[in-house]
This record gives sequence, structure tokens and C-alpha cells, in this order.
Amino acid sequence: FGIFTVFCFILLFVSNKKEMKPFNKVMVVLLVLLNLILFSKSRTSMLAFFIVVSLYNYHLKNFKAIIFIFVIFVILLVFILLNFEDILVLDQLFRLSDLSNSGDNSYSLRANIAKFSISIIAERPFFGIGPGNEFKLFETINAPHKGMESGSLLLLVERGLVGYLIYLYILFSEFLFSKNNFALVLIGVVMIAIDFTETVIVLSQLSTFLAIYLGVNKNESNLKINSI
Repeated sequence: FGIFTVFCFILLFVSNKKEMKPFNKVMVVLLVLLNLILFSKSRTSMLAFFIVVSLYNYHLKNFKAIIFIFVIFVILLVFILLNFEDILVLDQLFRLSDLSNSGDNSYSLRANIAKFSISIIAERPFFGIGPGNEFKLFETINAPHKGMESGSLLLLVERGLVGYLIYLYILFSEFLFSKNNFALVLIGVVMIAIDFTETVIVLSQLSTFLAIYLGVNKNESNLKINSI
């Protein structure tokens, strides 16, 4: 949910930068940030949000804004780290106390899944076990986890190194190295950032979202060419 919020922010903020008034831009930034903190509670998405805003201002050569964003980010981070044990709301929003527990937490759980997945990937490294077979395999071998917690691991298990390299080629060629649409570059940055940590349910939803966006983007390009 947090990732989709960041993507919607990119589309609204970047694609409509000329039409939006400064006050509206500020309100969009604040609303997105509040949504990420209060509802999605996704630490990865919050970090992605700050990265996207910083890259966008770098693209505009607005270095004062980048410094301001960095200072605000550091102040918020220090405040949260110093006070989350005393202020219950901060701990509920950012779930930092879980990270200090000796038992399972979000990071140790993902690390254990990654270790478990390595043996599966090693058995079929090139083409994987086949698309959609992850849950069937986990049930068959009575795995300790329900599934992957990473889009990269899912691709490596189901589609192997060949499928993952194709995915990276699409990601870099269509998004990260896009010259004509900076919004696509920002989306690529978010995708590569969250690809290692987010739950796999995001992957299918993300593919649909990006397919729609690319379709709209391609259609707009064709309309401009036809109008010429």
C-alpha cells in the first residue's frame, strides 16, 4: 500500500509539475507523508519517498530543497530513534522495538527465508521451478515459511537466473535509463529499492499497475506523433 502511494505521488507530482501551484505541491507532499506514516506503516516506502523527492529536486537543480529535505529527514530519524521506547505511538508506527528483540522480527524473518531459498535456487538455478509454483513447492516440502518476502527471491525461485536477468533488463532499459520520462526513472528507483524487502503480494499488483501506466504513456506518445 505504501509503495502504491509513492507511485501515485510520482505520477501526480512529476507529471503535473507545471499545472500544480506551489501550495498544492506542498499539500500533496504532506498528505503522502502522513498516509505513509499513519496508514501504510511501511519503513521502506517512507525511505523511498524521501529518495524520490530528493532525486526529483536534483533533476530540477534545486539543491536548497535537497539540503532542506536531508536536514528534516535526519532530524526526524534522530527524534524517532531517541524517543520510540518512551513514546508508544512512535513505536506502533515504525515498529522499531521489534528490531531489538532477540526473537523473530521483520528483518530476521526475511533473512531466514533468504537462507532457506538459496538451497531451492541452487537446485534449479537457470530456469527455476516455473511461474506460480512457489506455494505448491513450499507445501510439498513442508517449508517453515508460507512464501518469499522478496520480489527478487520469488523471481529467482520461480524463473531462475534467466528470468531474473530479463526482469533486470526491462527494469533498467525501460525505467532507470529512460531519457524522455523522468517519472519512469523514479519508478525504477523505487522498484529496485523495494525489490529485496517487500512481500511478494506486491509483485503481481505492481506488474498490473506498471502495465497500465506504460500503456497510457505509450498512448500519449502516439497521440503526440499523430498530432504532428
